[in-house]
Amino acid sequence: MFGEAVRGLSEAESVVQDADRLIVLGTSLSVTPANMLPALAKAGGVPTILVNDKPAVHMESIDLFIPADFESFSG
Repeated sequence: MFGEAVRGLSEAESVVQDADRLIVLGTSLSVTPANMLPALAKAGGVPTILVNDKPAVHMESIDLFIPADFESFSG
């Protein structure tokens, strides 16, 4: 729920900093603290890719935007 601590955030931050690239799927990047992961990756020289139906709030952290219609994935 909102306002609660996020389990595994420290581990996610470490993994993002050591990644070859960060691919983010289907998000507006508007919810903290998870929305800070692309900025952390980019600051460490990790290429960031967003696949979403529209650009996100924090596009300055994204190197490549790939538009996708996720409704076509429903089964």
